[in-house]
Amino acid sequence: MAFEFKGYHPPAGWMALYSILATHRIPTIYPEPERFEPDRFSPQRQEHKQHPFNLIGFGGGPRICLGTAFAKMEMKIVAARLLRGYQWELVPNQSLDSVQVPTCRPEDGLRVHLPAVVNCMALALDNKFESLSEVFQNTKDSLIEKAEKAAFSVSDVTNKGVETAVQAKDKLTITTGKAVNTLTETAKQTGDSLKDSVDGTLRKAENFSNAVSTEVDKSLSALIERRLDTIKVWIDAHPVISWATKALLWGVNHPILSGIILLLVIFLLWQLFKAFGSIVEKGFLYILQAPFKLIYSLITSFKPLGNFGVGRLTIKQHEANVLNFNPEISTSISHEDKERLKSILTRLEAIRQEQNDLLQELRGILASDKDN
Repeated sequence: MAFEFKGYHPPAGWMALYSILATHRIPTIYPEPERFEPDRFSPQRQEHKQHPFNLIGFGGGPRICLGTAFAKMEMKIVAARLLRGYQWELVPNQSLDSVQVPTCRPEDGLRVHLPAVVNCMALALDNKFESLSEVFQNTKDSLIEKAEKAAFSVSDVTNKGVETAVQAKDKLTITTGKAVNTLTETAKQTGDSLKDSVDGTLRKAENFSNAVSTEVDKSLSALIERRLDTIKVWIDAHPVISWATKALLWGVNHPILSGIILLLVIFLLWQLFKAFGSIVEKGFLYILQAPFKLIYSLITSFKPLGNFGVGRLTIKQHEANVLNFNPEISTSISHEDKERLKSILTRLEAIRQEQNDLLQELRGILASDKDN
């Protein structure tokens, strides 16, 4: 039936759909919706919990996605792995405009370059060492060049100048050695500090990974325990299933006794089946014989009404001795009635013979079944 929503009257039979993209970009719910601001979901702000259905990425109400908790946990694990081991770089020259068909997604997808963090640190360390080596080499070359120039200038002046130049050269060499040693120690200290920093970062990442793994294990354990408790409550609410479950657990814990009990139950069921089959067999035979016995008893106990008594009718095997009539009533029965009566008795004899043949065949079939 039609209803009213904020002044609108949708006709009966129309389909109503909601838009996740439009809902998540309502400025009154999410200020500056186009700006990336994860703090809007922080415990202090919680913009997605101000009103019902502000965040409908997984639907809502009784038909909310059953995998919401698992999806959120999966996103946290994947994000932790990627943030720990890689740097995120958005690939340029791609359109991030939203496309609605067939699903809501960026027009060109979301292509991201993920260089490994360890490789970047190693590259930075190598660059640092190369720059230090280059500075050291330049300083050494400059000092050697200055020493050589000073030595040449002193030797050109006088012999004393040569000796002084040699001494100056030695001093410069010592100074150069000290400078070289200082630069070497500085480079070594820098390398050690970088190495310690990298090791500390790796340890922090490993600790974070262990913490995430521990939380995931706790969450999974709690989820499994809740599911098991739900199943246990449901089983306790159904006595038959509860009894069957307990019997199955007892059988698993006591395999030998459960095997003996199972064999005993199978034997009792087989005996009951045989007894039931015997009862059905006897009942079937009785049902087959009952109509013929009834007809036979009616024929053999037939007595005409009136003053005329007819002796007990006895069916013989031969057609000539079918019926012995009482002389008192033989004259009162017409010839046609006598022929008709003989015909009826002959047919009854044939029916009785066919009954005996059928019963004999049935006994043979049942006997062969028992032998098998």
